Amino acid sequence: MRPTLPALRLKLAVLGSGPSAFYFAHRILARLPPGRPHDEVHMYERLPVPYGLVRYGVAPDHPDVKNCINTFSKLGSDPRFRFFGNVAIDSPTPAPRSTLSLPLSAILPHYSHLALSHGALHPSPLRSVSGSATAPDRIPHGVYSAPEFVGWYNGHPYFSSDNLHERIFADLKRAKRVTIIGQGNVALDVARMLLKAPTPSLVDDLSCTDIPSRVLEALRAAPVERVTLVGRRGVGQVAFTAKEVREMMHLRNVAFGGVDPAHMAEAIEAGEAGAAAGNKEWRARKRILGLLEGGSNVAPGSPEAQREWALEFLQSPIAYKPREDDPSRVGSVRYSVNTLSAAASPPPANPAAKEEPVQPPRVLATPTGSEVEEPTDLVIESVGYRSEGVGPVPFDTARGVIKNVGGRVVDESGEWIPNVYSTGWAARGPVGVIAATMNDSYTAADMLLTDLLSPATPTASRTSHDSPVFLPPAPADGVPIELAGEAVEWDAWQRIHAEERRRGAEKGKAAEKILTVDEMLKVARA
Repeated sequence: MRPTLPALRLKLAVLGSGPSAFYFAHRILARLPPGRPHDEVHMYERLPVPYGLVRYGVAPDHPDVKNCINTFSKLGSDPRFRFFGNVAIDSPTPAPRSTLSLPLSAILPHYSHLALSHGALHPSPLRSVSGSATAPDRIPHGVYSAPEFVGWYNGHPYFSSDNLHERIFADLKRAKRVTIIGQGNVALDVARMLLKAPTPSLVDDLSCTDIPSRVLEALRAAPVERVTLVGRRGVGQVAFTAKEVREMMHLRNVAFGGVDPAHMAEAIEAGEAGAAAGNKEWRARKRILGLLEGGSNVAPGSPEAQREWALEFLQSPIAYKPREDDPSRVGSVRYSVNTLSAAASPPPANPAAKEEPVQPPRVLATPTGSEVEEPTDLVIESVGYRSEGVGPVPFDTARGVIKNVGGRVVDESGEWIPNVYSTGWAARGPVGVIAATMNDSYTAADMLLTDLLSPATPTASRTSHDSPVFLPPAPADGVPIELAGEAVEWDAWQRIHAEERRRGAEKGKAAEKILTVDEMLKVARA
């Protein structure tokens, strides 16, 4: 039932403009009771353009996944909503000089509530792996993190400098063997892009999308023959979804190398045993294993197979080795060979519950002491993303997320900071598809509405100047004066959007993204 009790005025600042931010804002504005004309939701984004992960994370050949933008864009016409792009709030990541950078303290006096929904842009580090993208001794050529590579092929301004583009272009020209560290959906996206673009029967799937033209040119020139996705655990622990792997199996002129039958048999046996004990996750996992066991439409080694992809299991990278003839380029990856072991099953969350879903024991990768080395021309690390802290807001550095319990931000002692929330990858890490993000954001929005509208839930009365984040019970009117002339508001973003579509239409594609913040601002302010 929708709450209808009178309550404090809501003036909410949402940091971030990706799917979690928009779903959160949309839910709140849709469910606020009538008769509250002074409620407002303001969204802050460090780039001049909105949509975050949808614009810069979803692969170009998945336009259907971006359809959620149709819902998000409706907020632009809601008089209670305002968008402020080109504003970085207390971010440790350096912003372009043309971006307005403000401390969190500059905006807090203007808001009663705060939501941290700024996503996760940074790679999970492999610092212990010599030569890796986050190691001090990174090999200069042929080694990239997933945020770099995905940001590049999606035209993210932070990963579209001419220097980075030329470096990736040069590395792709030499890349016959590609190694992707990781076996999640992002890893499959990267693999699919590398396999599609150079394949004549598949390139049309990309040429009509919003992929930057120069990126498509670079990908088409890559002489990729084989892409290998390497995981530290077994086939039973792959992190991608059935939908993603099914698409890989149907790529024209691309063969799948198959899975060792012994590994598959072990995974199925363990899964069936878990299902018998009550593990409800096995059904979805079994579907994925069935797709892998069934293989691709194109047989490896057949005349139709122009390229191939493969999965390797039970291997953890320990060092990237440079080429002997060119120490500036990666030449091979050295792996530790693992075996699987099961950790103790977690205790039930509610011991008093009569029927609680059985949690499967966590499967660990344990080194055997053996090592192997495999040649490669290009390495892309897809082992997860991390969020970043925002000024004084408590941050869990180990997990790379905002400290929170179920969406309510907490201090170092675990006590709720009144009226401060977090959603999406900033709150729970890079897990789940966009639908999962929607559900998470809706839950957090409903929580805020309950806290706001229910007399049984203290709100402003609990707020204290001793809190790490102080939000006044009666926020100041308007917005920070610093935004004037610097922030990109919704109508200015619409000018950028229209220009990108105009440029795309000239080339017979959905859009041609603008690749620099400075050019975006030039268009926005025209």
